[in-house]
Amino acid sequence: MAHKKYFWLKVQRWEKKEEALKKTNEATKRLIKKKEVINFNTVAEEAGVSKAWLYKESDVAERIKRIRDQSSDKK
Repeated sequence: MAHKKYFWLKVQRWEKKEEALKKTNEATKRLIKKKEVINFNTVAEEAGVSKAWLYKESDVAERIKRIRDQSSDKK
């Protein structure tokens, strides 16, 4: 019985992470479309996730850094 409980906790954690990734990707696209500054603060605020989570997720952090650097190169 405990095994099922832990399985469902893992499923919930995975679903929560996937939802946060989706919100982050959508927020980034909106910010780009609105031609707003892309950085950890703006993405976290727009997506409704914490900055700590953005930094913790290495793929997300690298994407934000890449977009931020590209937009600063254009200026």
